[in-house]
Amino acid sequence: MHNPFQLLTEAFHPQYRVNLSIERLDGSIMLTLSEEQNVVAKRLISPAQRNDETRMRNVIRSLQQRIELEHAAV
Repeated sequence: MHNPFQLLTEAFHPQYRVNLSIERLDGSIMLTLSEEQNVVAKRLISPAQRNDETRMRNVIRSLQQRIELEHAAV
């Protein structure tokens, strides 16, 4: 079984500070990525995404692409 918290941390740390918090009673978690004083990205991750490794990797890939696009636009 995969560990979604480890997957998220390995994907974004040490470039970003990774903060995970339980957001809803259904078990959804909020992923917040930040640098120093700035929040780079926030994403609500559903239990279905968190509990399925393929879906979790898709969330990670999507976030990485979004961050790259935003940095390219700056």
